[in-house]
Amino acid sequence: MIYKIIKRFFESQPTASLAITLEQNQSALTKNYFLNQNYINELASIVRLAFPLIAAQLGQVAMVFVDTVMMGILGTQALAGGGLGATIFSFTYTICLGIVSVVGNIVAYAFGTKNSSDISNTVRAGFIVSTVLALLNGFLLWHSSSWLRLLGQDELNIALAESFLHAALWAVAPGLWFITLRGFTVGLYNPGPIGIIVSTATLSNILLNYVLVYGLFGLPELGLAGIGWSTSINYLLMFLALGIIVQRQPKFAAYRVFSIFRNINLQSLLEVIRLGFPIGITYGVEAALFAVAALLMGQLGTTQLAAYQIAERTVYIAYMFPVGIYQAVSILVGQSFGLGDIKKIRTIGQIGLALGGLCSSIFALGFWLIPKQIVGLYISPNTFENTATFLLALQFLAVAAVFLIFDGSQIIMSGAIQGMKKSKSSLIISISGYWVIGLPTAYLLGFVIDLGGVGIWWGLAIGLASAAIMMTLNFEINSQKMINKQINNVNQFSKYHRDIDSKIH
Repeated sequence: MIYKIIKRFFESQPTASLAITLEQNQSALTKNYFLNQNYINELASIVRLAFPLIAAQLGQVAMVFVDTVMMGILGTQALAGGGLGATIFSFTYTICLGIVSVVGNIVAYAFGTKNSSDISNTVRAGFIVSTVLALLNGFLLWHSSSWLRLLGQDELNIALAESFLHAALWAVAPGLWFITLRGFTVGLYNPGPIGIIVSTATLSNILLNYVLVYGLFGLPELGLAGIGWSTSINYLLMFLALGIIVQRQPKFAAYRVFSIFRNINLQSLLEVIRLGFPIGITYGVEAALFAVAALLMGQLGTTQLAAYQIAERTVYIAYMFPVGIYQAVSILVGQSFGLGDIKKIRTIGQIGLALGGLCSSIFALGFWLIPKQIVGLYISPNTFENTATFLLALQFLAVAAVFLIFDGSQIIMSGAIQGMKKSKSSLIISISGYWVIGLPTAYLLGFVIDLGGVGIWWGLAIGLASAAIMMTLNFEINSQKMINKQINNVNQFSKYHRDIDSKIH
């Protein structure tokens, strides 16, 4: 009798302890974590990761700005033709970049699950996909003159665009390889000197532009093609710089990511394609939206189009801050998803949304408080021919401030969704917000109600607002479903052990 009592005592203790632990875990899953230590820690994590990514994004913007200035120095015709080529390059490259950017999400997930082989295989797959995309993109850009004629472009502009594109297309492969390595290092929560590399490349771009455009130091004078070659050389240098760091630092070298053909993993290759293509299309959908918006502005006249370009360029620079946060949130959510820490996913998403909203609001406040000074950076208000454009740009900038807040919110939430490996959901929402709601509303307000360019801006803002709401709801619903699933699993596990305990007793 005493033996049975002692046996039951020792058998029941772990079960009872486990039941208490399970009940505590269930309570923790539903607890509100606002303004506690977890939020502070996650905020610090996002900021640490986002800072170098924002610096890199601003460096990329600076490189594009330098190229545009150099085209302008070469003359109006060079700016028109070169700008056409740069727009085409940017659009096709952005789609490829979106596809390859998924490497960071998959690496982050594998890092969370502590699966080092998946990390290595994913990066190798990223290199293969990047190379194939570069070849396809290169073929398209090399034959750009054929389809530009079909689009009814001016012959001189076609020739100038082709001159730029035939040099710039060589930037695609090293650029995508750099993005692959960036995804690798950032996915390991160790971005390294990415911001420094891109900033250095920006300075190098200025120097190379002058040398190649004007033929300094005995080199041939390449003109517009020199700007394209400068881009290609700098993208190659960026890849080599990060590649050397990855190869030499033990924490990266251990993954042997450059052993591409030694171990090609078909599953990793298919995963990069499956998850990456929706993101690439999403990038393309957004880029196409702004291209169509510019065409609509062009129908309203040169003044409207010029004012739109000023507001759009200003928003684009400010937008790089939410983009950096988006990348950080996407990576951190991916890591937490790999760990199965659902409450951490919600925390990261909520903090990212709040941080992005704060950054966007600060810029929006600047757009509202000092619009004249901002627009004055582009054109002088004291020149008579600029007066109409200047005043219209002030109106556009006021609406663009609202636009920026919604745009920043939707991109950050899309990052959280992509981090949970639901890139198809973000694509569907983007198409719905941009093209089903945004563009028709822009046309309705701009042309039917006759609000002009201001109406187009409000239409875009409404489309992005709807996308932001849908992205946020999608994130909340999906994360809540995962929490409920965890709670159900805990309940079933607890019930199972209670049943065992009752049978023992």
